[in-house]
Amino acid sequence: MADGSKDKEEKQPANPSSSSIGNLSQNNPLSRKLNRILETRLEDERDTIESLKVLSEFLPANTLHARRNLRSDIERRGLILSEEFRDLLGSLAAQIQDMQNDVHSMRSCCQDMQNRLADTKAKTAGLLNETAELKARGRRLEMRGVVIDVFLKKLQLTPEEVGILAGGVVGEELFSVLHRVKSIHEDCKVLLRTSQQRIGLEIMEKMAMHLEEGYERLYHWTQSQCRTMTSDLPSSSLLLRKSLQELKSRPILYKYCVDEYVLARRSALVQGFIDALTKGNNGSRPIELVSHDPARYSGDMLGWLHQAIATEKDHISGLFAEDEREWVSNLLASITEGAGRPLKMRVEQVLLSTSDPVTSYQMVNVVRYYLGVFVILLGETAPLIGVMKELAELQTKLFFSSLTVQTSKLLEEIELPDSQLNPPRKLMEILSVLQRVLASRDISVASLDDHKTSLKQILQTCIDPMIHYCNESASTLSTMEMAVYLINCLYLIHSNVALYEFTELALEKLDGQIQAHLDTLITEQAAYLLGKIGLLDSYNTLQTGELTDEVLAPVHEQSKKLMTQFFSSPESSLLPQLTLLTSSKFKADAHQRAVQLFLNAYRQVYDAIKDKIGEDKLSNVLPHSPEQVNDLIT
Repeated sequence: MADGSKDKEEKQPANPSSSSIGNLSQNNPLSRKLNRILETRLEDERDTIESLKVLSEFLPANTLHARRNLRSDIERRGLILSEEFRDLLGSLAAQIQDMQNDVHSMRSCCQDMQNRLADTKAKTAGLLNETAELKARGRRLEMRGVVIDVFLKKLQLTPEEVGILAGGVVGEELFSVLHRVKSIHEDCKVLLRTSQQRIGLEIMEKMAMHLEEGYERLYHWTQSQCRTMTSDLPSSSLLLRKSLQELKSRPILYKYCVDEYVLARRSALVQGFIDALTKGNNGSRPIELVSHDPARYSGDMLGWLHQAIATEKDHISGLFAEDEREWVSNLLASITEGAGRPLKMRVEQVLLSTSDPVTSYQMVNVVRYYLGVFVILLGETAPLIGVMKELAELQTKLFFSSLTVQTSKLLEEIELPDSQLNPPRKLMEILSVLQRVLASRDISVASLDDHKTSLKQILQTCIDPMIHYCNESASTLSTMEMAVYLINCLYLIHSNVALYEFTELALEKLDGQIQAHLDTLITEQAAYLLGKIGLLDSYNTLQTGELTDEVLAPVHEQSKKLMTQFFSSPESSLLPQLTLLTSSKFKADAHQRAVQLFLNAYRQVYDAIKDKIGEDKLSNVLPHSPEQVNDLIT
């Protein structure tokens, strides 16, 4: 190829001009073709380059001979390649034929196998269907077995749980099984709303039997535990409290257990009370050692019962966990029922052995106080409250009886007043008894209403006989002396009663009587003053009618002289009886009111005389005007 290029270059003109080449290319077709070849860029013709590379493999040299034989060589080369391709295609056709034969053979085998499978499938279709049905049935049975296991586990008791219900020690396991039985019983109610009503009823019946068996066993155990609670300070276990709470769902069994507890505690309370009276307990001395002091004896017995009731209440609240106050009170009332008889017997014994009203009143206060406390704890209908009310009523009757007897005994003999009109000695003795009675009452141990009621009765029991006694004693005195004497007696009673609370009604009654007697004294003192100046008859006449000359005649003769004597020393005009009043307040009040009454009477007489005889002649009869008399006498 390189040599051919050189030959071509040798044939080309050495120095062709550009114009001659242009003319040749335009006129000679060969030149145009040659120019087109020369203008070709081989680097852009990759097919051409590949073709040239192939030619270079079987064209050994670029000679003229080789170039002349190039076509034949190429044709021969193509022939050889065609023959080789034919041989290869023949071999490939043989292989394809073999493959086709194999495929036909495989197709025949597959068709045979398909036919055999179809025959086998037709023969085993029933077996396969039966097998599939058995598998489905097996799956259903397996699922049913799982459901039954869950069902039995959920709605049946295990043998161990049945054994716990049947026997053994009562413990937490029993409560767990009972709760499980209740849960199963409630769950079976769901079955009753489905198509499984029969099995639901059977399970519910079986669980009810188990439940009754468990409750029966729990009831007997709880009942035996309640029977043992006979000590002074019983202890209750958590297990017993849970048992009682569990038995609340069986009201009859629960009531039987509560009754057993009440009987045991009632017996323990009575025995403890008897021991406290006769032997003492918890290191204390027997209460009966102070039976010589009735008030303390009663207080100690009731105080012991109060403490015992409070202890029982705390124990009941902790054991039964009941929040209803009425239920607890009823239970306490039943427990304390047995203590009423020994209490009543001993209190009545000391009551009948004492006649001192002070001691009786102290006992009345103590019993009334504890009666109010026990009513709060036990309720109004408790048997012990009935006993306490009977004792309080009996004590009240005995107290007033002893107070009446002692008052009557002191006032049997009438004591005449002395010359100074002082209260009698027996009146002071009765007031001393009254003071001791009122001083013995303790407001902290009785209600306010009880104090007011009892105080009213006490004062009525004592004051009315004293007033009657004073009136009887003063029956022989004059009006003035009787008034002074009764005022002194009433004042003494008033001053003693006023020292105590809730005596307003009695004091008001005494004040009314004192004021009535003071009015008598004041009237007498005013009349005495009018008589001292000679105007008493004129005033009395003026109250019933007009003044006449006959009435005024004595006034003309003596009034000026008497008035001169009276106003020269007015202090001597006080009645002697007024000086015997023991109360300086009453004495001053009586004098002041008597003077005022005297001045009013004087003014009436003065005005009447002035109207009768005229103002010019008045100074000859009454030389002093009412204003002057007021200045002189005050």
